[in-house]
Amino acid sequence: MNMSTPAHKGQVGEPGHAGHFAHTRHDHDESVTLSLGAQPGRVDLAPLTREVDVAWYDQELPSKRHRKTVAVEKRGTVTVSIRRIAVEDAPAAFSRPLGPESDAAVINYRVVDGQLYSDADDRRGEPWSAVNDLIDDWANQSQADQWHHKTESEVKASIEERAERVVVIDDKTWGKAKEPVYGITTFGPGGGGTSIFIETAPTTQHEAADPSYFPADQYDEAVAYAVETATRRGDTQSLGRLQAAPRIEVTGAFQPGTTWNPAPRFEFQYAWENHARGFAASFAQLRNGIASVPGAVVVEPDGNGGTQRRVDWTTVTAEHKSAYKSYLDRAAEEGILL
Repeated sequence: MNMSTPAHKGQVGEPGHAGHFAHTRHDHDESVTLSLGAQPGRVDLAPLTREVDVAWYDQELPSKRHRKTVAVEKRGTVTVSIRRIAVEDAPAAFSRPLGPESDAAVINYRVVDGQLYSDADDRRGEPWSAVNDLIDDWANQSQADQWHHKTESEVKASIEERAERVVVIDDKTWGKAKEPVYGITTFGPGGGGTSIFIETAPTTQHEAADPSYFPADQYDEAVAYAVETATRRGDTQSLGRLQAAPRIEVTGAFQPGTTWNPAPRFEFQYAWENHARGFAASFAQLRNGIASVPGAVVVEPDGNGGTQRRVDWTTVTAEHKSAYKSYLDRAAEEGILL
């Protein structure tokens, strides 16, 4: 951040065009090939940069006679930098409609260094604003005032954090996005309705996703699951709509299901769904199903020179964990030796 008197919004390196970006100049072309550490054939475009006015507060002593500091407003500028990505370095990954209508708007996704970016807000479907307008918003939202005494570093970090979420591809703003997925939702009891929505990938930090979510390349599986769910609920009026559900177009440039943990799918029962004579076989089925999930069973030292096997519950669903617990509870209640 540059300390100065209040600065005017302007173009870095080319004064006189307030509010517009400067392009770093090159003798013949604005793009240069990456040198040391670059990927073969990759092009590094000069970032878009712009200075904006900012204000913050420092704690200072009003005079040498004072012992208590007060908040003093300071002003300066910060240089905002936005990455520009060549189209060939941002392959198309997905496209998906915002709704079931044939004329529904479409959100497009590209992948840059393994990160997905979309050309519109992936929840509301609103196209991203021009970068200049976004930077104005970031600067205004990050400003300190008499009610919010932010420091210089806090103001700068707030703007930089926002700037890291967007890139410019072919002069268009793209924002970081979550992976699009299929989600099956039911409404009300019985035949209240069943639908397939295109949603953003669920958070799976602590456990695998609910079985009602499917990766973008499992359209047929998602439809079959939805139809089965609707049929089981007696929701026959939804079947036609489910079989004509909107589809996510997958290009192959990004592997679906890699940014979240889809539900492992195998047959199992809860302990109360079978009689005592089927308890051992049903429990074995659940155990074997869990063991078939990559990474679900962890072998570790038992502290006595041997090893023990432990289940990593983040790899399976909450339903799998609940079913496993149901067998332990029933075994304890009925004295069944596991």
